[in-house]
Amino acid sequence: RVLRAIRRLGITPSVLDFLRAAIKSPCGFEEFDFTLCCHDPRRPTPTQRPTQRPTQRPTEAPTPSCGISESTNNRIIGGQEVTSAQKWAWAAILGIPNGNRIRVLCGGTLINDRYVLTAAHCFGGTDPTHVRLGELDIASFDNRHQDIRIGSKIIHPNWSRRTLKNDIALVRMVSTPRPALNKPVCLPYSYVNVRPENLKEGGVVIGWGAIDNHDKATVDTLREAILPIESVSSCNRKYSDTNVNIGNDQICAGSGNKDTCQGDSGGPMLSLERDGSRWSIIGITSFGVDCADTRFPGVYTRVDKYLDWIEQNTK
Repeated sequence: RVLRAIRRLGITPSVLDFLRAAIKSPCGFEEFDFTLCCHDPRRPTPTQRPTQRPTQRPTEAPTPSCGISESTNNRIIGGQEVTSAQKWAWAAILGIPNGNRIRVLCGGTLINDRYVLTAAHCFGGTDPTHVRLGELDIASFDNRHQDIRIGSKIIHPNWSRRTLKNDIALVRMVSTPRPALNKPVCLPYSYVNVRPENLKEGGVVIGWGAIDNHDKATVDTLREAILPIESVSSCNRKYSDTNVNIGNDQICAGSGNKDTCQGDSGGPMLSLERDGSRWSIIGITSFGVDCADTRFPGVYTRVDKYLDWIEQNTK
């Protein structure tokens, strides 16, 4: 457990303090190895439950630095174009290339050098064939992007088109991105059991999806917006007449005039880590009623509820 914690957190000051305390006499060294003092089950423990379960990152190769944006300190203004591809470097298009352009079918998010996280409902019709990374404006000819063929996809086994539950999937690329584009987002380990509606600044959504409820054509330039998050209970009441049940494995967000739309499916909802320096993916764009409908917030798959599944399928 200690080794897994080090792999997950790195050698932070708090980890060093723990290790120094744990190797004090009578612990410290035995024969040819270091030893640590462990918890004594006879001692009383606090009754308050921890706010985070011990879910770890995959234990194979260390994950490269994640969630770093060149514009970490910039505030988001809803519904505006993004001006730099490096701001959301993990943003991916799932689609079908056509020369320099690409037909946008869904969005996705780079989570390591081989896998992109997206929505399950992006598959089953016209399936995307490629992942495009490093894109900002599809209409430009800057050639900074990279198209990588999709080798395989993993759909969550409990995904249901009837209930719209477990709308999450993984895409494995046939090769790794070139180093300049290998900039994954962080997975939301620090958001386990955190109530999303308590996030002060809401969730940031990005994508190349439509910006007009009546014209569902995708746009050429990556856009961003910050959406207020609504409680599951309130959202569930609003969807009660649609025969769709909203549960704790989903996030609801939207203000009526700001929303995700056609083509944004599978893309991320992002939030800054608590230290304010890295971005995590907390949601995946799943479904809604039309776009920017004041009666219905958008619904997003809550990623921290699927960390075990992600780890098992990306090893």
